[in-house]
Amino acid sequence: MMAPRSIFVLHSGGLGDLVLLGDFLASLRESFPKARIALACQAHLESVTRLYRQPVDEVVPLAVNPYSFSTPTGPLIERLRPVVEQLSARRADLFVAAEVRPTWLDWLAGAALKAGRSVSTTPQPQQHGLVAALLEKFRLEPAVFEGPEVARETHERARYEQLLRFLGGEPRLVHVKWNPPATEQAAAARKLGELGIGSHRYLVCFPLGVPTTRVKRWPAERFLDVLRQVRQQHSFAVLLTGARDEEQELRGLAAALGDTGAPVGVFAGEPGELPLLAALIANAVAYLGNDTGPMHLAQAYGVPGVAIFGGGGQWPCYAPWRPGSIGLVHPLPCFDCQWDCLFDHGLCVESIPMEAVLEAVFDVIERPPPVPEVRTLARQPAELLEWIAKANARYREAQQDRHARLEVLVEMQRAIDSRDRHIDRLQDLIAARPTGRLLRYFLRRAGIWRSRLPG
Repeated sequence: MMAPRSIFVLHSGGLGDLVLLGDFLASLRESFPKARIALACQAHLESVTRLYRQPVDEVVPLAVNPYSFSTPTGPLIERLRPVVEQLSARRADLFVAAEVRPTWLDWLAGAALKAGRSVSTTPQPQQHGLVAALLEKFRLEPAVFEGPEVARETHERARYEQLLRFLGGEPRLVHVKWNPPATEQAAAARKLGELGIGSHRYLVCFPLGVPTTRVKRWPAERFLDVLRQVRQQHSFAVLLTGARDEEQELRGLAAALGDTGAPVGVFAGEPGELPLLAALIANAVAYLGNDTGPMHLAQAYGVPGVAIFGGGGQWPCYAPWRPGSIGLVHPLPCFDCQWDCLFDHGLCVESIPMEAVLEAVFDVIERPPPVPEVRTLARQPAELLEWIAKANARYREAQQDRHARLEVLVEMQRAIDSRDRHIDRLQDLIAARPTGRLLRYFLRRAGIWRSRLPG
């Protein structure tokens, strides 16, 4: 099989996904040095690609998030029109749907690109529901995907290794430490100076996370307790980081932490400031936070630290992967919920006690583990675990039924739309005939003629 000359990679995931994708893209470049590589990602994360060890040839920002849509609504169709037009104008020898679980956008992109090969690591879903509706709307033929079979519990880095081998490439996902661009290093130094942290060693903490997934957050008051005790033993400054819309909450935590001893700073950045965030993280002595994108950034830059995991993020696909990092997890029977929590709050995350986190933080500061480490806790009684298992089974069954019903509704709407199109064509043919006016009169009297709305 000939080596591809043009490769189009799509990943519509978040910050952490794009960080983990970076080494895959570097290996793809080394395996196919003559290929032109384009990467499509969510538009607000485009700046992350400037941090890659080996940049791609082109970044294609996408103004649509597939995780926000489940039905073919009018606003979605209008938002997709320029995307489909843009992709249809391209040609690629190889299309890679890089997500751990491909979305409907991957199917639409594959159909629009018409690549020589379309590859993913998830078996093909049936062509129904939203995917079929969109393909029909844009008059596209479905792409045929191929790819390796990867176990659900496979870590992302290992999944990328299998994908590279399937493509005929050579995995080189070594633990090469990233380095922030010099301009961002200078900007980080200025920012730390503004915050009064410039002359201090500091611990970077990301205690919040994606606002729409609050169930994955460890309680904020426990973060404060850990930070207070760490500061009593080590004279570290603290930098609390998050998104701009989290600034008020971060400043509240900074005020609660107090300003005795080393300073406490807050950095709440915009999407375009992700490279600056990366440099601020890269200069920290250690990190502490929830399972979020900055946790993966910290590992990319070789910063030791502690991350708190729950069961919604496809555990253990995103577990710690860099030496010096410790992950804490409390398995429950409801794991793999995709953060659709039957309790409406993260019991899996809340089950991790403050003492375990504090011990892990002291360990990474004083003796970072030579390999990435996962500490599995078991603090809930057997009776509760049995109750959770039964409740989870019922909840998942209800959710699957709801999803199936939604797809049936989408299919019914497709059938109605198809019927209306056929009726419109038939009526146009009748109206064009010399006797069309008379036929239309009798069809209307019989209640068969369909009135069309203007436009």
